[in-house]
Amino acid sequence: MALGYNPERLLASDQMRKKWGLRDDGLSRGLCVAVGRSGHIASLNPKESVRDALSAGTRDAHDRLDQLMRRTGWQTQSAYAQFLQVQYAARQPVETCFARLANRGDAPPAMAGSIARDLDQMNSPLPTEKLTRFELPEGSNPIGAFWAIAGSSLGNKAILREVELASGAMSWPSSFLADISMIQFWKRLRQELNLEGTRPTTIGAVQAANAVFDHFQRTATQLVHEAAA
Repeated sequence: MALGYNPERLLASDQMRKKWGLRDDGLSRGLCVAVGRSGHIASLNPKESVRDALSAGTRDAHDRLDQLMRRTGWQTQSAYAQFLQVQYAARQPVETCFARLANRGDAPPAMAGSIARDLDQMNSPLPTEKLTRFELPEGSNPIGAFWAIAGSSLGNKAILREVELASGAMSWPSSFLADISMIQFWKRLRQELNLEGTRPTTIGAVQAANAVFDHFQRTATQLVHEAAA
């Protein structure tokens, strides 16, 4: 057996390429772009699962976004409305991108509608003028973007408890935070994330996930800075 050849890992990678509609040439380009732009990607362990690769390869971007969102908070009604506006402005373009994918049936459930209803009940405007176009990087693996969006909702239950305490008897609208469809999607996605993938497959996933985190970071930064001005 040749050094580094693993039939099971190769089979898993082939299955994921077919499922997510990736081409060999696209993966090769994605590999070159990802390594060129993100030095930490070059250290990914070729034997780790896609989920582990995503956690390692997006840690910095995830931490930056988490710190920004925590800094703005949701402890007052105005801060909570701003949090929802950021979520809407960031998610809606990503969901539009997912709807254009050939495998859109495998994408996370759309949440922008729930966020819009919450904002409407709070008499807060939709940030429609802040919407930008989002595209996945060429040759990237959409499962990384799905992981980023679905994983970002895992903390919604904890945020919901904080919002309920902050709102008290006023009971701010929370259909977005209380929605469980993303958790159900995450449980299904987790089976694929635990597969062991080849280096191009995991790098493509990391590239897509970082694109989502960067998009959220830019959107949140813009809205927060404009609100503070």
